Amino acid sequence: MQAAVDAALAHARRVEGGAVSSVYPALAGADPELVAVAAAPIAGAPIVAGDAAHPFALMSLSKVFVLAFVAETIGVARASDELGVEATGLRFDDPEAIDRGDGVTNPMVTPGAIATTSRLPGDGLDARWALLRERLSALAGTELVLDPVLHGQAGGANPRLEALVARLAAHGAIAGDPVEALELYVRQCCLQATVTQVAAMGAALAAAGTPASRHAIALMAIAGMYETSGRWLAEVGIPAKNGLAGGVLAVVPGWGALAAFSPRVDAAGTSVPGRVAIRELSTRLGLDLLTGAPAAPLG
Repeated sequence: MQAAVDAALAHARRVEGGAVSSVYPALAGADPELVAVAAAPIAGAPIVAGDAAHPFALMSLSKVFVLAFVAETIGVARASDELGVEATGLRFDDPEAIDRGDGVTNPMVTPGAIATTSRLPGDGLDARWALLRERLSALAGTELVLDPVLHGQAGGANPRLEALVARLAAHGAIAGDPVEALELYVRQCCLQATVTQVAAMGAALAAAGTPASRHAIALMAIAGMYETSGRWLAEVGIPAKNGLAGGVLAVVPGWGALAAFSPRVDAAGTSVPGRVAIRELSTRLGLDLLTGAPAAPLG
């Protein structure tokens, strides 16, 4: 396992292309040379290589776990009906998806993720945020901390996100206060984790075996990599999710999870070195779900 992770890291470090996201200054300042890889079987600690201690913002990786939490709370059938299942085929923040589906999009894209977050249980912003951070931290095995600089930039005046929320609200797709829903969404995206912690979170999802976890993993396969999800699944064979800060998470039900990090992302928001690392690990460890039974869990 360590040899496979080391080889994936070496392969990823040789890859060129991609650029650090400039959506927010806090992301734009990331070191483009950072690369980290982790494999986390259900039984045992994550095995890591590279800059595995370097924290980065979860960004859209958080969507997977928030969906699982919400689906567990309101039920998978209701989550499917109210939040959507089908891929939009559009960019992650395209408002057209909202109008096309009368407010129903997909929890893996930004409007659908905001609608999902609006359904978090609790009374008031502080209580709901405390519960969400507690649940995500429990999956990571350590308390996750908010990136204050990124939160200040993403949570201030943000016309792009505010326009999406207004459009969702117009279609009745937001549960509760739209302003509160947006703030919760921004906070979940600004939580920091290392590639080790992200892999541990994915392994917990892989091990859960609940209808809610299955639903979240299925949505990763359908739309986790946005408009490139079909190509990803065809090439790698593992449900995955990308994040604009450079994180990539792939979940293998019953086995565990793979994670990678590098800030250099492509036009779809996927880390270029991270994509290569996950593909390399999938091949070396025999984890492609489309070729037959995955490798047995390792103790």
